[in-house]
Amino acid sequence: MAKGGGVGSFQDEMPAAVKCELIDEDLGSSSIDFFERDLASYPDDIQKEVRRRVEYIHWVEKHLIGGWTQKNLDPLLAKAMTEINYPPPKWRALAEWWSVYSVSGKMLSSLIPKLHRKGNRKRKVTNEASFFDRAVERFLVPERPSISAVYQYYSDLICLENQKLVGDKIQALSYKGFYNRIKKLPAYDVAVARHGKYLADMKFNKIDAHLPPSRVLEKVEIDHSPLDLILLDDELDIPLGRPYLTLLIDQYSKSIVGFHLGFKEPSYYSVMKAILNAIKPKTDIAE
Repeated sequence: MAKGGGVGSFQDEMPAAVKCELIDEDLGSSSIDFFERDLASYPDDIQKEVRRRVEYIHWVEKHLIGGWTQKNLDPLLAKAMTEINYPPPKWRALAEWWSVYSVSGKMLSSLIPKLHRKGNRKRKVTNEASFFDRAVERFLVPERPSISAVYQYYSDLICLENQKLVGDKIQALSYKGFYNRIKKLPAYDVAVARHGKYLADMKFNKIDAHLPPSRVLEKVEIDHSPLDLILLDDELDIPLGRPYLTLLIDQYSKSIVGFHLGFKEPSYYSVMKAILNAIKPKTDIAE
C-alpha cells in the first residue's frame, strides 16, 4: 500500500503480497509489479493451455537432436501428437515457447498465454473510473479532506477489490494522474460542495438572472441625481447651490410615482420625502 510516511499509511496491516500496480496517467508505465501467481488461480482454459505447452516442450526436449529449427521440429511434432493428448502447435510457436521458458529459468508462469489480457482495456478503465467516482464523493464533502488522503482511500479501495479478483487486476492511477483528474473537476461545483454555496458565490461573483416585473408597482427603483442647475436667491442674489432630485420610477410602466427636490445630499431624509410623495394623494396635480 502506501509507503512509509504517507497519509493514512497502514502498510503493516496488509500482507506483503497485496500490492497495487500503479499506472501513471501521463507516462503509462508500471511502478510496482505483482508477485507471481499460482497457476491454479487462473481459469481452467489457461491452465489447460499451459499443460499443453509444457508437455510438448518436455517431450521435444528429450528427443531433440540439434537446434529448435523447423527441420528438426516438424518430424518430432508429428510423433509427439500421437503420444500427447493435446493438439500440436506450429514449430515456430513451439520454438518461441522454449525460448521464453528457458530464459525464465523454466518457470511455468512464463508459459501462461497473454491472449487473455486482450480486449480488457475498456473494462479496466470502467472499473477504475468507478473507484475514482467514489473517491470524488469522499473529496466533495464539507470536511474538506486533502487530495493525498482521498488518494489513499482510492488506492485502498482498488487493492481490496484486487484481492477478490482471480483474473486481471484493476490498474490504479498514480498520485500524479489522480491529482490531475481532481484538478479538472468544475471549480465552482467543488467550492459549493467543500465550502458552501454562499462562499462559492462570493468567490466566483455569481450573479443570478434578472426577473422582469409582471405588473405595476411590483418593483420600484429609486435614484438620486444632482441637477445641472445653480439656483440664485432672488433677494440676496447669491447662489444657493445645485439641488438633488430623488425619483421613484415604476419598473413595469416606467412611470414616475414620486419625487423629492432638495439641497441636502442624498440620505434617509430624501428617500423618506420621496416615498411620502409617492404615497400621498396628488389631487392638486390632477386638478
